[in-house]
Amino acid sequence: MTEPREDGPDAPGRRSPRPLVLVALFTAFVLSVVGMTAGTYLVFDRTMGKDDAKGGAGRQVNVFLCVKSSDPAKCGQGAATDLQKDAIRKRLQSMPKVRSVVYLSQDQAWADFKRKFADDKDLIGSVRPQDIPDSFQARVEDGGAAKAVKAAMTGVPGVEAVVLDRPA
Repeated sequence: MTEPREDGPDAPGRRSPRPLVLVALFTAFVLSVVGMTAGTYLVFDRTMGKDDAKGGAGRQVNVFLCVKSSDPAKCGQGAATDLQKDAIRKRLQSMPKVRSVVYLSQDQAWADFKRKFADDKDLIGSVRPQDIPDSFQARVEDGGAAKAVKAAMTGVPGVEAVVLDRPA
C-alpha cells in the first residue's frame, strides 16, 4: 500500500507561483517604462546640437526641481526650498542666450501630466501628484546655448534633472 503524497499543487505549505509571476510582470513593466524614458531623453539630447535649417527656432531646457521623493544622491535634503527656487530662477535669467524663463508649479505640472496621459488611467493612477516635480522652462537661442545651460544647472542645489527639449 502506498501513502498519499503531499507534494502536489495543493500540498500544505506550498506557495502558488502567481505572486512571482506578478512580481516579474511588474518588474518588466517598470524596466520598459525606464527604458522608454531613457530612450526619449537620449533622442532629445542627441538632437539638441542640430539647429533647424530655418534657424532662430530656439530650444527649451527643462530644469526639474527636487521633490520629497527625489533621489537622495541628487536631492539629499528633499524638496527644493523657496530660496533654492529663487536662486535657480535668477541664475537662469542671468545666463547669456536665455530668452525667457517660465516657472511651472507642481500643481500645473500635475495637470499637464494628467492631460498628456489622459488615455492611460493606469499610469495616472500609479503616480502621485507629489511625485511630479515643479520646473523651470528656459527658452534659449540655440542648441549650443541649451547644452551650456544644461551643464551650468546640473548639480545645482534644488535641481534633480536638466532635460533638453525641442520647441513644440
